Amino acid sequence: MKKSIAILAVLVAITSAFAGPDKPLPKKGHCSVMTHDVIDLKEATTAKRFQDYKGRRYFFCCPTCQAAFKKSPEKYSKNESFPIPAEKAAPAPVQPKG
Repeated sequence: MKKSIAILAVLVAITSAFAGPDKPLPKKGHCSVMTHDVIDLKEATTAKRFQDYKGRRYFFCCPTCQAAFKKSPEKYSKNESFPIPAEKAAPAPVQPKG
């Protein structure tokens, strides 16, 4: 039993070391379709001008670029992107006692 607890503690420590907190997005980035266009990532996020694809988040300068990406994401998936931020988990529902 003590051996199992020790192994579990080591695994938790290793996992915690690699998990780390999410890195914040930089202030500026490039449109994932028109790669020469510099965009404000906070503004693009607020306007929902982004698309998540295969674990990455792609940002766009306009709705037209976003539509082009949605039509053929594999064409643009090698362009600038960022890891999808972890969503805040909703609290577990309270189970009634009884």
